Amino acid sequence: MNTGLIIRSSRLAALTLLVFATAACPAEETEEPADAGPAVETDAGPTSTTIADIASSDANFSTLLAVVQKADLVSVLAGDGPLTVFAPTNDAFAASGLDQAALDALSATDAARIITYHAVAGTVLSNSLSAGVVNTVAELSLVVGTEGGVTLNGGNTVVGGATVTSADVTADNGVVHVIDRVLLPPTVADLARYAGLTELGAAVEAAGLAETLSGEGPFTVFAPTNEAFPDDTAGLNITQILTYHVLAGSVPSDQVSSGNFDTLATQAFGEGDAASSVKLDVFIDTSAGVRLNNTANVVIADVRGTNGIVHVIDGVLLPLNIAQVATVGGFTQLVAAAGASAPIPAVLAGGDDDVPVVEALSTLSALTDFAPTDDAFGTAFPGGLPSDQAAILGVLGGHVIAAAAPVEAAGLPANANAEVSALVGSLTFDVSANPPTVNLVGGNSAGIVATDIGATNGVVHVIDTVLLANP
Repeated sequence: MNTGLIIRSSRLAALTLLVFATAACPAEETEEPADAGPAVETDAGPTSTTIADIASSDANFSTLLAVVQKADLVSVLAGDGPLTVFAPTNDAFAASGLDQAALDALSATDAARIITYHAVAGTVLSNSLSAGVVNTVAELSLVVGTEGGVTLNGGNTVVGGATVTSADVTADNGVVHVIDRVLLPPTVADLARYAGLTELGAAVEAAGLAETLSGEGPFTVFAPTNEAFPDDTAGLNITQILTYHVLAGSVPSDQVSSGNFDTLATQAFGEGDAASSVKLDVFIDTSAGVRLNNTANVVIADVRGTNGIVHVIDGVLLPLNIAQVATVGGFTQLVAAAGASAPIPAVLAGGDDDVPVVEALSTLSALTDFAPTDDAFGTAFPGGLPSDQAAILGVLGGHVIAAAAPVEAAGLPANANAEVSALVGSLTFDVSANPPTVNLVGGNSAGIVATDIGATNGVVHVIDTVLLANP
């Protein structure tokens, strides 16, 4: 409310009453008033101008005000704040393609989300704005640019972006920066564009994944920078690589933990009725920041969209094979054993030549590997690995199944007497045990403590004991 206008109107009304009163009285009957001394002006108290007042007093913000009213947020913009509001003009709504029909179709909830996406807690003057990510009252992120003026979400060169055209309109409860486009709440796919991740955006479009990443989600996207993308992508499965950067669910940085996690990427195995696929896993290490697959680091965290969250990383993640899973997953003794082993004979490897174990775990498909932990190796071989390479191969061969498709946990035999051939020996399973067990026929048993770590050439199940014949 403009209290100055009320004060001026009150004075005009008083003057009008005085004129009418003087005209109604004959001049000769008018008594000379006593000397009342100098006139005294009444102090009407301080006036205030809130963000709501700015919007309501300027016709250029009439469309914005109508959306604020539909969202029932006038009281918020008139409240104590402080708030920083990026205020689109009427022309900004038109330039964004939001005509009256589109505005009429907005629900109160949608209107509130749009308005709160234009507001940031606190008073942020233009000389305090810096390039980077800012979280709004809507708990969604804005990407601020400061080159050649202040831009939001990429500026006018990006669909959905805006430019600040007039800054630092101060109010008693914050500040208003006028913008030339309307900012619509972004999906994770939009955020990649707004953050200038053009290589990722182009790859997503080319792979036909834009619609997927604009879907309901929620998703967690590890988004590589432009510099991280390889110049030559020939021979790469781009769709698989892109989906390998996406987790189901929204995981903010303070909830990220170390371990392996399923991604949206899959690997197909087998054909026809025997066809299957496994989800590919990514490894996260939070011991010093957030590092993925020992190759990429999170450099910008918690860029929030309507259907998930984006963490920007400085490398491109490539799906892991089983040998890489062993390395990245910290199975140091298993890796050492594979390197010290005799090669797999051609007759077992299914080819014309003997194959080194590390190469087999990298290229042969489809494998099911039961991977002992380092503690398991330490218990089995307290003095270190055997020096006999053939003996090491005999041990490792009892941990690997080679078949048309890998055996995930759900596919382990329910019949405890059913034998499954390994590269060396046979295995049985007790899936009713807690944890389930794998047993080397003629040897010992191990508990399966983690399952279904997906790799490009099979799956890995983690076990707590090294399987040995006649231990």
